[in-house]
Amino acid sequence: MGPRIGEGPQMPDRSTKATMGAEDIHERKVSMEPRDSHQDAQPRGMFQNIKFFVLCHSILQLAQLMISGYLKSSISTVEKRFGLSSQTSGLLAAFNEVGNISLILFVSYFGSRVHRPRMIGCGAILVAVAGLLMALPHFISEPYRYDHSSPEDRSQDFEASLCLPTTMAPASALSNDSCSSRTETKHLTMVGIMFTAQTLLGIGGVPIQPFGISYIDDFAHHSNSPLYLGILFAITMMGPGLAYGLGSLMLRLYVDIDRMPEGGINLTTKDPRWVGAWWLGFLISAGLVVLAASPYFFFPREMPKEKYELHFRQKVLAGGASIGSKVFYTNCSCVAGNGTISAGSCESACSRLVLPFILLISLGAAVASITHTPSFMLILRGVKKEDKTLAVGMQFMLLRVLAWMPSPVIHGSAIDTTCVHWALTCGRRAVCRYYDHDLLRNRFIGLQFFFKSGSLVCFALVLAILRQQSREASTKATVKSSDLQEL
Repeated sequence: MGPRIGEGPQMPDRSTKATMGAEDIHERKVSMEPRDSHQDAQPRGMFQNIKFFVLCHSILQLAQLMISGYLKSSISTVEKRFGLSSQTSGLLAAFNEVGNISLILFVSYFGSRVHRPRMIGCGAILVAVAGLLMALPHFISEPYRYDHSSPEDRSQDFEASLCLPTTMAPASALSNDSCSSRTETKHLTMVGIMFTAQTLLGIGGVPIQPFGISYIDDFAHHSNSPLYLGILFAITMMGPGLAYGLGSLMLRLYVDIDRMPEGGINLTTKDPRWVGAWWLGFLISAGLVVLAASPYFFFPREMPKEKYELHFRQKVLAGGASIGSKVFYTNCSCVAGNGTISAGSCESACSRLVLPFILLISLGAAVASITHTPSFMLILRGVKKEDKTLAVGMQFMLLRVLAWMPSPVIHGSAIDTTCVHWALTCGRRAVCRYYDHDLLRNRFIGLQFFFKSGSLVCFALVLAILRQQSREASTKATVKSSDLQEL
């Protein structure tokens, strides 16, 4: 620690200089600089407190991830509402990375040269606008019309082929009503609006994480910075969970709850034709982002450096040293005695394994999250202060290019290959009605295993490189010490 105000400067001895880190030297220099009495007498407000900034940034990133995560929670409903394939919807989910990648290096380069809190606030406002645009197609499109066809409208060949285990069912023409060019154009307009919104969502998110992380590391005590970043990431990781919870609530409401048809509807949430109020969650999430963005316009460009390590952190370290008009199918080869079965999804024999699956997936995600903070600290401690924002921005760019952008498309394509029954809209293949669950499970878990194995190999390579660098540094230090002794 540097000398307190009012004491004479204490010069460190030679051994202290040898072990002193860059952050300690910086703090010592700052503490030896004289201050004016007016500045000392002025009380520090909450917008001059790095702890309050950590709280605000945690809430903002939580709300930001709620918007991006909410799309993933309602993606199947968006597919059904606008007739999208899983590949197209996967591309839509990944399209926010396009706007992010195009600007993240450029914006990150100017990180220490601009008013970072205000830039974060402006980016958050753009994220909120993107959330509103995502909900816009609901208000400018016609009300949802679901299929009212009866069993008599279907051919026996189609009904029988859907049950045959050795053949693929033909694409359904039930939703293939006569479509005008105006209808097709309007459909493309809705999809285009959502792609535009996703692009703006990526652009708005550019300054939020890199600027926030570098701002915290610049003005927090160097011993507290990892703790603050850990708290930030821990709260942020709740965003996707809250998004899925919000999606579960919103999708229980009918999509046209604001313009219900006369006489109501004859659908339940278990009906395959049900479409929930996917748009409502975007409005709620956008409102939360606007509220979370407000404090950023009051934070200073630079605030006083935090001087002391948290007391409870010191104690912890010390202690550590110690019924929806039923449709029926007949002549099904998979039913004994050529019996009659009702339409809908079959009960899964693996339903009892859902809870163990969730627990294992959660455990895997928790273990993977352990590496999140150390990887950021490795970068923040390995670059100069003025390059911190650029380094974090480059890391996020690589994550988006190599992982976040291609991942939804890859998974969407894999899901599409497991479809056994496609519906047609306007003469084109649209949403999948039924999947081969066994094949879907194998391909989804197989992709997870492949990517996790690759991640393990990369971490092993990083460990090997760091150990090699440590050996080389130790060898150089030994040689230099022996040379000095000879002199």
